[in-house]
Amino acid sequence: MAGTAVNQILKPRLPAYRLDIRPWDDPWTALREHVWVKETGSMASGIPAAVSFFNDNYLNLDVHALWFDLFYMDWDGRLERIGDLRDRQQIVVTKSTNLTKQVLWSIPGRSEFAIKDTLYIGSLWSCAVGMLTNPRFYWSLWKGGGHIAMPTTGVAHMRANGQAKLTVAFVCDNIVNAWTLRVRGVDCALRELSPGWTNMTTATDQLRIYAQTQLTANTSGHVVSSNGLDGNVDSSGTWYEEHIALK
Repeated sequence: MAGTAVNQILKPRLPAYRLDIRPWDDPWTALREHVWVKETGSMASGIPAAVSFFNDNYLNLDVHALWFDLFYMDWDGRLERIGDLRDRQQIVVTKSTNLTKQVLWSIPGRSEFAIKDTLYIGSLWSCAVGMLTNPRFYWSLWKGGGHIAMPTTGVAHMRANGQAKLTVAFVCDNIVNAWTLRVRGVDCALRELSPGWTNMTTATDQLRIYAQTQLTANTSGHVVSSNGLDGNVDSSGTWYEEHIALK
């Protein structure tokens, strides 16, 4: 059964997701959820979020752990890490190096999925400083009518149909609406699919090194897709709404 599930998901379809950062929905959590993370030597801040997408795969997927690195690019297209985003279980319940047994999200196959959850962003101050001190940020913000490109890398511990344990590593292009804090996934590329749950910290470190040494953003700020902001976004965000709409 486990082998069948692995074979079915060898070429998974990574969804075009939407992530809304919504501190105003739960201001108490946004103000008080700050946790010191010994592994990274930084403070992680809880951010209420709404996540939604269409799971185009036929398999039911249980997500047990998520860890994203957030990047922005310099004028030469080199990626600079500005922060990371993790699920609540890694920050609040367990250490990041432990395997998380509890299901975080249960995603049915061939269905819409939506959930409200608290995610944790590492070093919120460093993330803000990394953006605000980068001259390209202001140019991109003006060029994109309030929308900016932000590449991410991610590692997830998952189960397919409740059977096979999988570690999925991927790279994504995202568009961020700087005014509404809405994030839309433009395109994702599968980097690696491994049986079992590999060490989350090690897998994330390896993916981060790959992104910083091997990936270069194009003129629109993307590393996966050739589509971008240049010449496609007007001040009303037409490209943003029409080209990255949820199914």
